[in-house]
Amino acid sequence: MINCFKKKSPILYFLIIFFMLFSNTDAVYPTQRSNVKDFKWGAVPFPYNQGSTQFLMLDSLDGWAFSEYLHQLYQYDNGNWSLIVKPDNIDYIQIFGFSKKNVWLGCFEKNKFRYFLRHFNGTKWSNIYPPNTDRIKDLAFVAADNIWGACEWGEIIHYNGKVWQLISTPTFGHLTSIAIVNDSLGWATGEYRANGTLMLWNGSKWKKIYELKKFPIDRVLMVNSEIGWVFIKGKTPTALRIERDKLFHTNFSNFLQDTMLVSMEFFKKPTVFYFDKAVTQSGDVAYTDFNDNKREILFSLGDRQEYDSFLFCSDGSVSYLQRKPDSTYSESKLLYAPEPLGNRDEYGVAYGDFDIDGDEDFYVINTEGENRLNLYNGNQDIKSASPIHFVNAADELNILGVNKTESGDHIYDMGVSAADVDNDGDREIYISCLYGKNQLHENINGKRFREIANYAGVTCGTTRSNVGIWGDVDNDGDVDLFVTNEDTTNMLFLNDGAGQFREITSQSGLTSSRGGKGATFGDLDLDGDLDLMAPYFSLPNRVYRNDGINEKTGLPSFTDVTKLWLPPGPDSLAKSASATLTDVDNDGDLDLFIANLVVSNRLYENDGSGRFKDITKKAGLLDSSLSYHGCFFDADNDGDLDLYVTNRGKNLFFENQNGKKFVRATKIMHNALKCRRRLRRRRRKKKNILNP
Repeated sequence: MINCFKKKSPILYFLIIFFMLFSNTDAVYPTQRSNVKDFKWGAVPFPYNQGSTQFLMLDSLDGWAFSEYLHQLYQYDNGNWSLIVKPDNIDYIQIFGFSKKNVWLGCFEKNKFRYFLRHFNGTKWSNIYPPNTDRIKDLAFVAADNIWGACEWGEIIHYNGKVWQLISTPTFGHLTSIAIVNDSLGWATGEYRANGTLMLWNGSKWKKIYELKKFPIDRVLMVNSEIGWVFIKGKTPTALRIERDKLFHTNFSNFLQDTMLVSMEFFKKPTVFYFDKAVTQSGDVAYTDFNDNKREILFSLGDRQEYDSFLFCSDGSVSYLQRKPDSTYSESKLLYAPEPLGNRDEYGVAYGDFDIDGDEDFYVINTEGENRLNLYNGNQDIKSASPIHFVNAADELNILGVNKTESGDHIYDMGVSAADVDNDGDREIYISCLYGKNQLHENINGKRFREIANYAGVTCGTTRSNVGIWGDVDNDGDVDLFVTNEDTTNMLFLNDGAGQFREITSQSGLTSSRGGKGATFGDLDLDGDLDLMAPYFSLPNRVYRNDGINEKTGLPSFTDVTKLWLPPGPDSLAKSASATLTDVDNDGDLDLFIANLVVSNRLYENDGSGRFKDITKKAGLLDSSLSYHGCFFDADNDGDLDLYVTNRGKNLFFENQNGKKFVRATKIMHNALKCRRRLRRRRRKKKNILNP
């Protein structure tokens, strides 16, 4: 038995979990033997043969279904199926239900590239936008006005009958399922890098119970108010039994009380099975009586060909169901469009004159393939072929990047930045990686690159680095390096002036928790040194003041001034992806823009001393996009900085109107870029005339 609230030593805790999962000793529980044949079974043929379909049966005459591929929704009303017309810009993803008057659809809005919910009250549909913008993987119903949701990026949301709100969780990874018994007891499962996570709700907060290495936890199900099951993926299905707030290991096969073969040979079209007025969701979950908390669960553990399922009865017993596939039945074939041409996995970019010929080039990383070094018009050795103005010279200059580790796993380059690391007049390139050591490529007179990260001391090990940024934090005339990491603390490296670095994270006061994403240096308080803004993916964002050189250590020292400088907000649940410092209002100090993936982006105005004020709504930048980055530049040459935001969906452009308000004006940006191209062409033409 595991008491989830008692503290144990890590070694003892590991041994208990290991024993639970792999011991042959079976726990014995008093269960009432049930016969699956005693259940009143029925079948409803689905008239549209469209391949994989999700079903939600409320009773034998009412239910819902939709095609996962065609995203078409059908209602089964009083024994008849009918197609429900949906808006063209919406795809249906998942279906959940509590009763005839409480059906929920997980939807994807294609024009805004965000997920949301549609609610059916028995008469009409209404769109409901939770505070997050990522996919809702599972819903758990306690009552019509008490619904919990598990989301793809680790958030949990709660609905009180009027609004949805975000609930903080201790996990960094994805959530896969949720089961709530009542207001003081619930469970949720998660997955992160093939590791499984199980969390418990104790009425006030979510607490991580344990994390299984290399064993993703697929689902948690409750059969009644006290008994439930946790399923662990693997070659053979493994289950943990829940009794209230405790877990028990069991030999799953010993719980199979009966076996029933459900033949499909007489059903020539897709068929949904139901029993005893049950709610059957995609062949996964069935509820019988919500008021008495009696629930029957049909959970499929086999693959699509085997149709193997398990029926978890409210008395605690388990029955095995083997669906016999019909040899004449085949799902409809779907034609898939070929992959589009181009490098769709390009992720980061860095600009600079890498070949020292007087014009700007750019370097692009590809998460799984070869990176590209694009030289403008090439150079003396690599000529441009008209009309191509940029020539890929990554191979010739030896900077394709490393795609795989020695064991053959993909490294996944994520971030790239450039700086003159060794003060020799050319720019080096630093690449941060998720599954491998970071790389520093030394530029040799613009002719060739050489990888020297290990020699320079900036590999960062295997910490899942996101980005490296450069800045002279000690004002000694060379650039230092700050790296954000997901699996451990962010890191600060001090440059010795010749391109070799020493890690001083702890000595400088910058030790942090995991989850670092983007970062940026800037003199926030106008005292002559570089301060630091560090956004996080699952923790509150941090602002650090540079206090100069510490007299005792002789090293730069930083102080966390987040509570003093940054106003409180939803940033700990926002999944912040990047931060940008720029002078939005032309008052001489640096303002702050934070791009978020879950809630609205944020714009903060600096008062000149480093203290920020949230002006997002006032500036017209409240949004519902899933944003990665904000770039400020004067697109219309009117003296203020406009804003371009990159999103998971459509990128957006905002015109700055005298530093007071931003107005969405994508067409203005397109016209401005056309004007700039025409102006560049005229200048080049004039230059050619003057210098034939």
